[in-house]
Amino acid sequence: MTPSQIASSTAFRSRVLHGDLWRAAVLASVWGMVLATVVLRRMLGDVALADTAVFATALLIAAASVAFQAWVFLDLRSRVRRGDDVPGRRWIVIAAVEFAFPTAFIAWIQEHDPGHAQEVLTAPVILAYVLLIAVSPLRLSPRVSLSMGLTSLVMHWCLVLNAVRLGEIESHRWPALFTFGIFLALIGVACASVAANLRSATLDAIGEAVAAERSRGDLALVERDLQVAREIQQGLMPSSPPDAPGFDIAGLARPAQETGGDYYDWHRLHDQRTVVLIADVTGHGIGPALVMAVCRAYARATAPDAGNAEELLNALNDLVYNDLAESGRFITMAVAVLTCDGRLNLLSAGHGPSLLYRAATGRIEVFGGDGPPLGIGPGQSYGPHVQRDLQPGDVLLLATDGFIEWARQSDRERFGLEGLQNALRAHAAGTAREILEGIDRAASDFSQGTPQEDDTTAVVIKRIVG
Repeated sequence: MTPSQIASSTAFRSRVLHGDLWRAAVLASVWGMVLATVVLRRMLGDVALADTAVFATALLIAAASVAFQAWVFLDLRSRVRRGDDVPGRRWIVIAAVEFAFPTAFIAWIQEHDPGHAQEVLTAPVILAYVLLIAVSPLRLSPRVSLSMGLTSLVMHWCLVLNAVRLGEIESHRWPALFTFGIFLALIGVACASVAANLRSATLDAIGEAVAAERSRGDLALVERDLQVAREIQQGLMPSSPPDAPGFDIAGLARPAQETGGDYYDWHRLHDQRTVVLIADVTGHGIGPALVMAVCRAYARATAPDAGNAEELLNALNDLVYNDLAESGRFITMAVAVLTCDGRLNLLSAGHGPSLLYRAATGRIEVFGGDGPPLGIGPGQSYGPHVQRDLQPGDVLLLATDGFIEWARQSDRERFGLEGLQNALRAHAAGTAREILEGIDRAASDFSQGTPQEDDTTAVVIKRIVG
């Protein structure tokens, strides 16, 4: 927002109105103390207030000033509650009345007690002009403060000229008296400078507050959008295990941010084979999440017509390359094809490691990437696949590198491949879901509360019948 826009905003107008409220409260309080001082001086026998007419006039003007400022205060408080503005003309009238009180008192003294026409021009009552100028910066307007100073100068000079008219001031005293008015104007200039600084600081503060509020609103909107994206992404993951006779299969995906670039999926083919995929798009966040969604769509459309893992990865690579050639991104993927008799065909496009736990021996076979990631170049040829026969209790773990790279803060040591193997071995006797949860818990405990820096995704495939 520009300064002019901020100055016309509700927040700025409210701040000005609160400043006016404080100004009225200060003036009412000061005039109340003046009223009490007038009474006290009279009681103590002050010569200046010995004359009943002078005392009565001073008392009346002080009381009227208190009443007027009290009325202004109550009116402003009502406007603050309603959120109303004060019209500019109304403030001109208020300022005119405020200047009228001290001016009227000095003029009355000059007319009814000519002998004090000069003395009253330097009496404490002149400080009323100073007070009106001094509280003007609360209006946050340099022009108002300057106007108050110039008005004080004009009022005082008019009173000096009136004293000159009465013939009570010697000519050599004129310069000194006119100088009082100049000082009042200079006070107005000083207060205008203060008002300018207060106005600038208030505009900056309101501008920063508005910007911060907008940022919070924008951030909340982004967070809501990301939450929706996360829900959509989670909805793209399988909601239930596949119908794969002889196998217990479970998957887990937890992005490092609201959305991530990892995904897993499975398909039951018409010849009763089951295809299980896990993939990792470079990076994490909304960009990789979009790529992941596209890759999932391609895989689901391609898998039913692919005769084997090689054909599936070859077709996916060309599709992904056409989309990602200009982005610099790529996708690692591992594909496991399962048959009802326990045969496993495993092929990887730059994705690893994959771990195969053998229940009979407790050993773990580690498989790395068999070819380049998807999207690196066109016309890639993947294969041959790794073939294994799974026995009851054997477990295949397909995982992304988020588990291996998860490091604890204290020494930056990573969970690593060894940690992944130990966790698999320790929980291999459980169901596929229990194995997943055990591995996830082991990595989380190892990190000692350190936030994950990469997406963690895994699929467990356990052979359950002979």
